[in-house]
Amino acid sequence: MPELDAATMDKAFTSFSLNDLHLSAVANEYSVEELIRAFLRQREELRVLLNDLDDEQVNYNPDPENFSISEIISHIVTSQNGTYNALLELSNIVLPFLDHVSYMPGAGAKKHLTAKMCQQMLNEATEDLSDIMRQSARIEHFESKEYPGLGTMNLNSWIVFQLGHDLDHLRQTKSVLHSEGFPRITESVTSN
Repeated sequence: MPELDAATMDKAFTSFSLNDLHLSAVANEYSVEELIRAFLRQREELRVLLNDLDDEQVNYNPDPENFSISEIISHIVTSQNGTYNALLELSNIVLPFLDHVSYMPGAGAKKHLTAKMCQQMLNEATEDLSDIMRQSARIEHFESKEYPGLGTMNLNSWIVFQLGHDLDHLRQTKSVLHSEGFPRITESVTSN
């Protein structure tokens, strides 16, 4: 079985769509630990992209049809609450459920966040979701349940779902960063 790295993820999720998910095909091929590592690697890649961005850059929209990085990050953070809540439900872990947005594309997206806010939100959300993934992985009899539009989902399926969703938005973020009008940081040269 190949490591669940970016190249493998790209092959598994050539285009992420709720209408054409094959979650169990990927989910059953990897252990929970491998899936969690893949989730953390993917989130780290996204964090690295955010590291040197300023407020103007995270709020740049390439065109009216596309999201800014601020909107992408806030959507990822808010929408992951659905995965978090499903893991709570299936594992019977007693913690409060998180507010969740609808399953509409772009739900939870917010404009005009600062670069620092985007970084902080992503870091906290990653920690929260990876913690509940690890707690769920320790449950001896993790349940499966039928979810409308997704099919039968278990711990592995939900992690793979999150991986696919995040990968789609990682690609979207890279597209914004490479768009023609993206504001570049200009280094000011000072003479001594």
